[in-house]
Amino acid sequence: MYVRLGFAVAAHLDSEILIVDEVLAVGDFDFQKKCFGKMEDVSTKEGKTVLVVSHDLRTIQKLCQKCILLEKGALRAMGEVGRTAATYIMSQQKMQRTRWENLETAPGDNFVRLSSLRCVAEHGGEQSHFSVREPFTFEIEFYVLKPTQVAVSVQLLNGVGSYIMATMNDYVEGSWGDQPDYVPGKYRASCSIPGDFLNEGQLTFNLQIYSPPAAPNVNPHINLIDGMTVSIKDDADPEGVRGSYPFDWGIEPAVRARLRWRTEAIAP
Repeated sequence: MYVRLGFAVAAHLDSEILIVDEVLAVGDFDFQKKCFGKMEDVSTKEGKTVLVVSHDLRTIQKLCQKCILLEKGALRAMGEVGRTAATYIMSQQKMQRTRWENLETAPGDNFVRLSSLRCVAEHGGEQSHFSVREPFTFEIEFYVLKPTQVAVSVQLLNGVGSYIMATMNDYVEGSWGDQPDYVPGKYRASCSIPGDFLNEGQLTFNLQIYSPPAAPNVNPHINLIDGMTVSIKDDADPEGVRGSYPFDWGIEPAVRARLRWRTEAIAP
């Protein structure tokens, strides 16, 4: 109630700058919707400045054109919202482990244990940085310790934590929950991602390995969040999807796919 009252008073004051500190973190949907509307009116219709202080990246993306990242009181980054938000996400990520030599401490359970994650370039070498034009393969190696059915799900998130893609391994090509068990041994599941498909930025893989007929979120053998991060860079190659377009594409779009287009005259 105090937050609602405070925002209502501040929003109707005749000030050149409106400072909003985490006000959208509280209240119900209707209250947040009214806040969004009022702040957009103040900035676009009244021509005033709205300074939003928040850890909610989706709020920042919705409301702001420019973004400042502060770290311990010092300026860390400033500029376009998507790039600054991606810098913040990377600063919060811990060093990722992508190989496990000791099965007893590897992610998993008595049926399946993870061995390694890696991204492989077209030439076969392991990489963590790719051009937007480069295809690459995401590889998952794991051990099956006891006979069980195995399905693999992967979700891809962009630099601001938004889900942009989900995919499953070839288990889905057969009958769900009615396939032969994997016999104990080491396995590799791989997913090929084409070039001229993903937009630039930092991308993070989430991973689940589980046994159908259960769903991925029902007692999975492995549920790895932020399992691996790769960097996609725009090399401005005119032979790619960019073509002759000379301007910054921005990193907000999740994908930048090369689709088949045709433009033709249909009348004089």
